[in-house]
Amino acid sequence: MRRRLYPGVRFVTTPTAMQRNGDFSETRDLNGALIPIRDPLTAQPFPGNIVPKARINTLGQAILNFYPLPNYTETDPALRYARN
Repeated sequence: MRRRLYPGVRFVTTPTAMQRNGDFSETRDLNGALIPIRDPLTAQPFPGNIVPKARINTLGQAILNFYPLPNYTETDPALRYARN
């Protein structure tokens, strides 16, 4: 009989539904500061931290669908931006 060892619960961060659609207006670092998303062509931040739909690669977006949506809300304020 084959046995599987399960590591238990793991906490990770996965792309949110907003991020999958190019909206990074709520994407923050561990300290809660907004992470600016820059246009690789101009090095300037995208307005509102939102990548225009025309600039999103459909294959890349399809790959994101292999990752689960976030299914956890952190209750510890110290870890609010650490995992979802």
